[in-house]
Amino acid sequence: MTSGPDIILGVSRAADAVKQRDAAARLERLSRAAASEMAHAATSASDQIADWTTELKRAVANAPEAPRVTTTTKSTATASVSADKTNTDADAKKANDVYVQFEALLLQNMVETMLPKESEAIFGRGTAGEIWKSMMAEQIAKELARTGTIGIAKQISSAQSVLQAAGHHTQTKVDDV
Repeated sequence: MTSGPDIILGVSRAADAVKQRDAAARLERLSRAAASEMAHAATSASDQIADWTTELKRAVANAPEAPRVTTTTKSTATASVSADKTNTDADAKKANDVYVQFEALLLQNMVETMLPKESEAIFGRGTAGEIWKSMMAEQIAKELARTGTIGIAKQISSAQSVLQAAGHHTQTKVDDV
């Protein structure tokens, strides 16, 4: 007796042809339904990304600018530069928090769909059970996003930096013309 696909092929050959066609058709329907569900989830995630991107752009546009060095004395210039660095670090942390929150939102949707559908024994029945399930998914997603193991926030942050640099470069070209 051999292992692997040969066993599966042997069983399928031994099965009734009508039942085999029915099973194949049922699997095909399930596959199409799963693909449709995935497409719907992707569209929903895409809409949420667009909303978060809009919110992020609004937050970046409304962010206060860091103070600039205006004096020539060494001691006050050093103090102003360190204040600039502190403000820049605070702004970077605030922006990073937004990316982490966004990652948590995406992960929450994924985790919630991965949790078992029939979970009354764990979460309870009805609306309360759904709320508990949602809250658990939210906390798992927040922890995953906080640890950075998935890395969505890092990727978005680096992509945003590239876009901002390209936007600044494009702005300079327009001003030169």
